[in-house]
Amino acid sequence: MKVSVVKNIKEFKLLEKGWNQLHSHAEYSIFQSFDFCYNSVLKSDNIFVIICSDRGLLCDIWPCVLKDNKLEFINQIHADFCDVLTIDYNKEILDFILESDEVKSISFKNIQSDSNIHSLLLNVKNYHLSTEINYSILKLCKTDNFPSNFTHFVYRQRRRLKRILKKYDGEINILHQSEDKFPKDEIVLLRNEMIALGKRDESFLQENLMNLIESLYLSQLLKVSILKVQSETVAISLFFQEESQFSFWIDLFDDKQMINLYHNTLFIKEMTLLNESTFNFGRGDYSYKVQNFSPDIFPLYNVHIFKNKFRLFNFILNYKLITFVKYFYRKFKK
Repeated sequence: MKVSVVKNIKEFKLLEKGWNQLHSHAEYSIFQSFDFCYNSVLKSDNIFVIICSDRGLLCDIWPCVLKDNKLEFINQIHADFCDVLTIDYNKEILDFILESDEVKSISFKNIQSDSNIHSLLLNVKNYHLSTEINYSILKLCKTDNFPSNFTHFVYRQRRRLKRILKKYDGEINILHQSEDKFPKDEIVLLRNEMIALGKRDESFLQENLMNLIESLYLSQLLKVSILKVQSETVAISLFFQEESQFSFWIDLFDDKQMINLYHNTLFIKEMTLLNESTFNFGRGDYSYKVQNFSPDIFPLYNVHIFKNKFRLFNFILNYKLITFVKYFYRKFKK
């Protein structure tokens, strides 16, 4: 077994075939795919992908970057779910990291409890585990009588979904690369509108993320749902699809009342008209999702690891202080 680090984009590109083979061995998310990771670091000088190979065969990939000696997952700020790719659980790469002079700490975010990395990281010293955000999943059977498939709802809740669908006379168009041009102009238009309305800040969908989105679309990994009302584009949802499993990633919408909720509801209706379907709403158990769809909610974990107890102690103090300030800020806003 050989452990090594890939630090430049040319060497990264050489991993593509082996990466894709490893990715296909298990149910990894799109955020562990070669295309997502590679296109996320095209212009980065922080590449730090750690691999383990056996007789030329890739058996472990830790898709990482190294920022100021802190090891992170690639683009974890935009990846709903983070993990390592592996054929079998082993500690060789983790031991390599802990012994490395280049890596002073680890900051891994958006980890699911059943991921490869979760249990492995909890067997080291000087770690801090927290859960600050959740994700949610909704499973529905096929029906031509929506929302009768919301069997976990009482009558008044299903009636509310019917009222939402009556609010607008909209039409959804699903775009995918094999047939449709990437709708960049429409995405940019809604992005700018959301920023102008104060729904998002100036950092929303900056150029690097827009380039990544377009690359994923052109690779046929990403699809786009466009909602039109009276021939006007009023909402867009960027999502991933694997058979009848749909994972929402980024939503854009104008200032029409409840338009994003209407779009999501109409999308779910259209998809369950065809098949039994699973909808992954991604990070954030937002109130409108919980109240209107009542999906199953699961925690996402952040794990921080340090080389010594002193650094861990400082981190915990800062973490508690920030948590305390956020709590009172939310109370004050109410």
